[in-house]
Amino acid sequence: VNWEGQTLDTQAFDACIGIASIETDETRRSRRSRFIQLVNEWSQRVCGLDAVVRHQDPSDRRRVLYRVSSEVVVHWRNFSRQMPQNDATTD
Repeated sequence: VNWEGQTLDTQAFDACIGIASIETDETRRSRRSRFIQLVNEWSQRVCGLDAVVRHQDPSDRRRVLYRVSSEVVVHWRNFSRQMPQNDATTD
């Protein structure tokens, strides 16, 4: 799934970060918050921008939407290309 520049609702965001199967709302909320905090700390250091920004849903102020920064995704792709690849054939 390409999240770049996308605005996701909570359920879609949870699925993208792999926490949708967690049963309790409180645990999902905690893990989501920690994920966003860690990703945004990294993105602030690397490119001076938040990777994920929370917004209230204009149609329902009780809901939160998550916007994934296109600029940060580009930085992440460049960063990950520079990382050594894990080769199972080497010792």
